[in-house]
Parts: sequence; structure tokens; C-alpha cells
Amino acid sequence: MLDFEKHKQAGENYLSCDVEKNLCFPMHCNETYEFLYCNDGLANVTVLDRIYRLRAGKCMVIPPKFAHAYETPDYSNVFICKFSKDWVPDFYEKHDGYVATFPVFSIEFAESLTRKMPLVTNAFKLKAVLYHILAEFETHTAFIPVDKKKVDGIVGVRRFPWRALLSPPMLASYAALIIYICRIPVPGTLGGTFSYLGAMTTPLSMMISGVNLAAMPLRQVFGNGKTYVMSFLRLIVMPLALYPLFRLLLGNCGIEILLPVVIFLAGMPCASTTPVLAEAAGLREESRLCSLGVLVSTVLSVVTIPLLYALTAWLGA
Repeated sequence: MLDFEKHKQAGENYLSCDVEKNLCFPMHCNETYEFLYCNDGLANVTVLDRIYRLRAGKCMVIPPKFAHAYETPDYSNVFICKFSKDWVPDFYEKHDGYVATFPVFSIEFAESLTRKMPLVTNAFKLKAVLYHILAEFETHTAFIPVDKKKVDGIVGVRRFPWRALLSPPMLASYAALIIYICRIPVPGTLGGTFSYLGAMTTPLSMMISGVNLAAMPLRQVFGNGKTYVMSFLRLIVMPLALYPLFRLLLGNCGIEILLPVVIFLAGMPCASTTPVLAEAAGLREESRLCSLGVLVSTVLSVVTIPLLYALTAWLGA
């Protein structure tokens, strides 16, 4: 039995705006969209089977008929706007049956927007505001399909997006594997074109990292503790943890000469393509964090790589 409480707002053009302190509510669903803006504190929002942290200054959109719950660990002050789907019919029709991969995002002037929204009485202005919110939401995330299994109207468990396996990048990967495994000769012109396209990956990833970092103050770039923990694990813990394992494996295979190569590869900084992958998935915040990880780990590797070389030489690798 599902533990939820279902609310239905009857009538068209329904819209309500409220401010909730210490937001807490069990699993439920609405016939309306819900736009949330966290003025202060922290609220945990569970949508389907995922939990999102709504921190101060962050926004979130929950579509109609999506089961969700709220929980406040300590304190929260959250603005909630509920509006029926007939306010935004084009957006609803476009994304009906899809769920956002990461529905938490930021909007410039969101605090001023949410403060003035309850005072707006003109329907056209309200619709413009709602479409502006959803447009920002759409640019900050990607959408994947969900199962249409419903229990009293609730959208249920997400399904794997099998169509993604037939996307152009995946088809290109399949073709590359077949060409490599079967040793199929590729004409020089075609091979050169593919080589140029492949060579664009690193500059493109560095450009995305640069764009993400350019918008951050210097204190935020080098003041994020997560990047230092990640860099420590990547540059020091990982190669040291792999050293005894690969010494045993490569020694048994008679190719222990490759041990320094493997250890150095394990101790390299974060790949510059990680922000690209996060950006492709619509994870803007994660893309910025990946860019920070690439920068910090690369700077620290100037110190750790010589130390790693000295350590492997001392251990006789």
C-alpha cells in the first residue's frame, strides 16, 4: 500500500502562493505544477525514488501527478507556488511523460520574483512569469521518459531510456568498435575527418571548464573543500591503493615493467571531459563542480606527480 495523500485542485486557472516554514509533508501528488524556492535553510524533497536537497537560493519544479514528499532536517523557509497545467499548456504537452534528470536549479532575481508574484493580478503577466520560470528550468536540465504506471493518477517508477542506446553518439561508438575489432580499413579522407572531430574533445572540454570557472569568484574556486578531498583521493589514495594489487597481477603475468605506467595513470588529475559529460546530462551545478575538480587536481598534480615518481622509485617499481 502506498503511503501518500492526494490533493486535487478543482477548476481551471488555479494558482496559489504560500510560504511554508519547516516544510514537512508525507508522500502525495497534485494535479498542479509546484514551483518551490528556498528562501532560507534546507529542505529535502523526494520525487519518485530520488531525494533532492533544496538549499537557500535554489528553485525546483515538480510536474503534475508526480509523487513527492517534503522533509526539513533543521529549518527551512520555502516559497511554494501551485498552478494548474492550463496556465502552461505548451510546456505540459511537450514534457508530459518525462521527468527532469535534475530538477533543482537557480534563477537570477528569484527572491524578488517570488516576493512580487503573489501581488500580480494580471493573468498575462502571471503566465509570462510562469513560462519564464519553466524556461529557466528547461535550460538547466535534461528530460528522460517515465513509466505511465499509475496508482490513482500517480506517475510511477522510471524506466530505462532504451532509445538513448540508439542515439547518434551511441551509434557512432558502435561503428567505431566494429571498425576497430574487425580491422576494417578506413579511407584516408574519412579517417582524417574523424581524427579532427576527436581532437576537438579536449579543447571543447577546456572551454566548458573555462566558462564555468569564469563566472565564479576566486574564493569559491579555491575554497571548495569537496574538490580537495576528491583530489586527495584521486592523486594520492587511488595510486597507493592500486600499487599492491597491480604489483601482484603484473608480476604474475611477467610484465611488472608496466607497473610505473599503471600507477602514474592512476595518479593523474581528473579528466577534462568530465564537465562535458555533466553538461550533456543537463547537470549544470555538477558541471561547475567538475570544472573545479579538473582545475584543483591539475594544480595539485604539479606537486603530487614528482612525489609519486619518487615513491615508485623508492619502492622499486
